[in-house]
Amino acid sequence: MKAMSRHISMCAVRMVNVGFWLEPVVLASNRGIAPHDLREIERLVFENKPILLDSYHEYHRL
Repeated sequence: MKAMSRHISMCAVRMVNVGFWLEPVVLASNRGIAPHDLREIERLVFENKPILLDSYHEYHRL
């Protein structure tokens, strides 16, 4: 069985968004986020990975 890729996206305002793969935590896409803000978001995603994965599984009923 192929493992499902887990991906989250965040959108602050129109035309500005960012997405991360969760396993491993890797930037998937970025539109309009400054590099210093991107590093902070990546740090927060990494630190909260267990919570984000639990929420992902709950949302997708996995």
